[in-house]
Amino acid sequence: MPGDEHAALLQEILSLERRLVERQDPDLVHLIDPDFREIGRSGRIWRRDDVVPDLAGTPLEAVTLQDAEISEPIPGLALLTYLAITNSRRTRRASLWRRDEGAWRLLYHQGTDLLP
Repeated sequence: MPGDEHAALLQEILSLERRLVERQDPDLVHLIDPDFREIGRSGRIWRRDDVVPDLAGTPLEAVTLQDAEISEPIPGLALLTYLAITNSRRTRRASLWRRDEGAWRLLYHQGTDLLP
């Protein structure tokens, strides 16, 4: 992928990810793919119906996203990895986004807390 396209894809997906992480947009459900899965810190698997109610909840702790990288393993799938930093934790995160009907939707997410 040419440099300009790569940078544009990173900015687009990172912007969508930030909207989900910050939960300050009341209409985020359209960003979650119907086939969404998340592996939580406990190892529990969360599905779309498990996370959608939390999207309209209280915004989360302020977070800084650093070291973001993007790849497109196949057209229509984008893998975003980054470091999320809050006052209480540092987490390596990976999100797989799928383009469907012209819109990106979060298909898979996993975070791993880093030891202090």
